[in-house]
This record gives sequence, C-alpha cells and structure tokens, in this order.
Amino acid sequence: MIEPKKGVSPNNNTTIQFICKDGSSTDKFYFYPLDTPTFTLNMQQHCTIQRSAKERNLVIVMGKEEAALQESVKLLNLNGDFMSRMIQNPYATSLTALGKVKNFVENQLINGLLDNDAVSAEESMRQIESLRVSEDAESVVNSLRSHDDQGFELITHIELPKKIEFYRERPITKDIWNSFKDPEGRIIKVNNALQAIFRGGLEPELRKEVWKYLLKYNKWHFTTNENKTHRKKLEDEYYKMKMIWMSMSDDIMSRFSIFTEHRNLIEKDVIRTDRSHPFFQNGKHNYLQLMTDILTTSVIYNFDLGYVQGMSDYLAVLLVTMEDEVDTFWCFVGLMERVHKNFDMDQIFIRNKLTQLRDLLMIINPKFVRYLESHESGHMFFCFRWVLVEFKREFSFNEIMRLWEVLWTDVPCENFLLLFSLAVLDRQANIIMNNNFGLTETLKHINNLSMTINLDEMLTEAESLYHQLAILQDKLPTNIRDILGFNNE
Repeated sequence: MIEPKKGVSPNNNTTIQFICKDGSSTDKFYFYPLDTPTFTLNMQQHCTIQRSAKERNLVIVMGKEEAALQESVKLLNLNGDFMSRMIQNPYATSLTALGKVKNFVENQLINGLLDNDAVSAEESMRQIESLRVSEDAESVVNSLRSHDDQGFELITHIELPKKIEFYRERPITKDIWNSFKDPEGRIIKVNNALQAIFRGGLEPELRKEVWKYLLKYNKWHFTTNENKTHRKKLEDEYYKMKMIWMSMSDDIMSRFSIFTEHRNLIEKDVIRTDRSHPFFQNGKHNYLQLMTDILTTSVIYNFDLGYVQGMSDYLAVLLVTMEDEVDTFWCFVGLMERVHKNFDMDQIFIRNKLTQLRDLLMIINPKFVRYLESHESGHMFFCFRWVLVEFKREFSFNEIMRLWEVLWTDVPCENFLLLFSLAVLDRQANIIMNNNFGLTETLKHINNLSMTINLDEMLTEAESLYHQLAILQDKLPTNIRDILGFNNE
C-alpha cells in the first residue's frame, strides 16, 4: 500500500510512504512534483495500482494475480462471507506457477536429466534443442512428460484419437428402477442402477426416492422396512438438533456469537435464493422458513463447517425435490459430504480443482491454454462459480437436477464435473481467442453462458472426452491419470 501526500514537505514536494499488510511502514520518500507520475508509471509495469474508494490519499498496490482475483470476484455475483475469504487467501501464483508451458517442459526435462544419469546426454540435448527452436507453439505445449519402462524421462507428443460419439438415453422409469431391487426392496444391482442413471437420468417422480440412495440417506443394502426404521431414527435425531437452537433464549443466544453470525447470514441468503421459482412463492407452506430452519440445524450438526454462502443454492434444489423437512436435511448432509471442501477456509480444494481443469485443458486444447496464459487468464478464475456450486447458476432447476444426479453416480469417474467443465470451456475457446478477449471479457463471456448451455450436448461431449483420454491413458502424465482415476484401475 502507498500513501501519497502533497504539501507537507519542504518545497511542496510529494511524499510517498509504503504501508505493509502487517501494519509496518517504510520511511517517507520525497519526490519532485514532476517525478511522481514517472514513478507511478514504472510501478504499473510490475503491479496493479488502484486508488482506495474510502481514503483519497490511499492507493492499493496488488500483484497482477491478486488483481485478477479481485476482478473475478466482482463478476461472479457471489457476495459476502465466502468471497471475503477468497480475498483474504488470494490465489497468487499457485495456479500459474508453471508459467509458460514451454518453460515448464524444458525445466522438467532438465530436472529429469539431472536426476537420472542413465539418460543419454546427446539425446537429451537434442530433445531440449528441438523444444527451443520449435516454431509450432501448440506442439511445444502439447509435449508432455512420460516415462518408459526403465524410468527414463521422455517427451511425448499426444494426439487425441478420433472422437467417440455417445448419445443420451431415456430417463429411468419406475419399472426400470424396480428391476434393480429384490422382493424386499434391497438394491441388488447397484452398479447397473448407477450406470443407467448416468446414461439417462431419472424420471422426475423418481427423484424423491432415488436421490436418497445417491446421497447416502437410504442404504442400498437395506430392505424397504430397514430404510423406514433408519429414517425414523434420523428423524428423531434431526428434531433433537433443531430443538437445541430453538430452545435458546435471547440471553443465551447472545453468548453464542459465532452461531448468531451464521444464523444472520443464513437469513440474509435465504430470502434471495431462487425467489423467482414458483415453489418459493407459495406462502402456504412457508418454504423459506423451512430453508432457514434446515440450514440453522445443519450448523448444529457440523459446527466446524458452519454456514457459508453458496450452501443455500444446493439446499434449494433438494427442498424443491423432497418437499419434506427431515428428508431434505439428511439429503443436504449427504450432499455436503460430497462438496464441503468447496467451502473450506483455505480454499485449497477449489484451487486444486481449477489447476486440474487447466491441466486437462492443456491436453485437449494446448493452444487455448497458451492463449489464456498470455491474457492473464491462466489461473482459470472465470470457472470458479462452476466448481463452487456445480453449475447451479448456469442451468434451470429442471436441468440442474438432471446434471447433479449424473454427477452423484461418480460414473465414469469422481471428477466428471471437471470433464463437463472442460467440454463447456473447449466449446468457447475459438470465440474467446478470435475476439481476443482479455480477463474481463472472458469472465463476462463465461458468466453470460448462463441458461444457454445445451446440457445433453455437453454431457455427451464430456463422456466422449473421458473415453478419448482413457484410450491414451498409458501416455498421459501421472497427474492426469490421477484426476481421471486411471491409476486406481
């Protein structure tokens, strides 16, 4: 931070003092009036400078990555507690530590050679030289690391095989669902059921039952009666937790400041979550109050996680489907088990997911990765919302139900959300590059995709990408195989 002041030094010169984030400060620097603009211009070559909206003489100095994050946050339409956490933990250089992909390949190759003296020096130098003189940037970016049987470091050019065409099937009907059960109601063909849900989704009237299995509220191996008994036990547990906070007097509540903060944030978020949906406009059942009660009870259930903005987006879809307080709560618990790391304070999980998305994109469209890196967008911040609430704000309610039930199957891999994101992003690559979009334009373009994405097309495209990469799995870098679960097979 810098603080310029005029008229307080001899000869009416300008003084500038640097104030660090920890509160410490430097000595004052004195500038002749005409020298200040030159100093400022030189600083702008290395960082981003922005005048404070609160203090006229205060100027904020940020690294370019932190400035990019600030811009991303403004355009994500996600306000409040969650985004303030992100600002306090800026992404900085963690996602762009690879820098130019050409340099990455060269450096990794050199390190590999230093670690393995069995590699022919002549061959190694030839490989490095071929990288240095290559005029085809795409082939450089697409040169990835692999190892031969002796563990030698090699450079391999990966060419994707011909795309395999897939088609969406019809949603599962009640008769098909019942065919997966035994006479007592156990789901005895779990894998068949998951594959069928992945391929076609569910008829809407089945969601109230099947989602309970997908979100681990019902147990696949329980009979119908055993699941009813299990539900009764969880119902009693829910109301005991709810009674804890409902029985608190105002005096007691005043001494639970953190809980009160969660409660206040919940109340603010609930009244602005999906209010345009007819379900929440029905005053007869007061579903907004139900959302508040469920989210507040979830804070009691998992106080370490608490409540973070974005959770209400998930809950709204569950409540519309279940239409029952207890069932919605326990399905929400199951869903949070899947996505709770999205809301961790340190944000390491989402950072890793964005890194993984960038790495996957490097495989299928290296030219686009190079473009993003050169336009201050290699950090992939513009995909942040996709990961945080799993495309909730990009699709209608009916479509997001279809997408989520596909994701919950974990077919063909647990990271199918990244493949889906990859398919959507790759479809936009030429538009972004042909229009020479920078960070701001890319963010706006990605946000404007909301309600325009063809869900079925992107699901089949994502499935096709998975199988293209599966064919090449022996040639893929270890991190890509890990992302797609190939190392677990």
